[in-house]
Amino acid sequence: MSKPFDRELAKKEEITRRKLVEKLNKVFKRLKAEDRGGKNADIVIYDRKDPSIPIYLEMEGARPDRWDKIKTGKYTTVRWPLAKKEKYKDFKAPLVMATVRDDEEVSDICVIDHDTWIKEGHEEKERYVRAGGKAYSYRKGGEEPFWAIEREKAHWGYEGLEEYLISVLEKWKEKYVESSKE
Repeated sequence: MSKPFDRELAKKEEITRRKLVEKLNKVFKRLKAEDRGGKNADIVIYDRKDPSIPIYLEMEGARPDRWDKIKTGKYTTVRWPLAKKEKYKDFKAPLVMATVRDDEEVSDICVIDHDTWIKEGHEEKERYVRAGGKAYSYRKGGEEPFWAIEREKAHWGYEGLEEYLISVLEKWKEKYVESSKE
């Protein structure tokens, strides 16, 4: 059982997503980000040189106190709900998982390409989750599963982010586009 739907939290995430798109478009020189706001991936990123294959970005916001614990190494992993692993297991496009520091400026970011996250990650479980200033515990000793990866494997910060995303796109093209031509 995951946390119940919270309209206020959903609205806050929508605002964070818009801020992130604005921030990315200020940082990027070659790429362009667009708010997708739909069921599959929150943000779409296009290469202006070749927009034929977009990169999809699935975003999560982390409270500043939690972000600081992840960034400083108190938490050794970065994780997303296990349901996202299932949701995107057959996704046929480049995809990155992103967590942003959910403050006014979305001042920091960490991303990991989906393939690495899936192949090198592992399951972690938690008895409760905090979101939107509330704590949610799971049924009678139940735990919520997450898919986690060591924090060192992720790309941290906006510096070099565009290059990282371009490399994800290039690797994806080599693996899936070039191999389909053979």
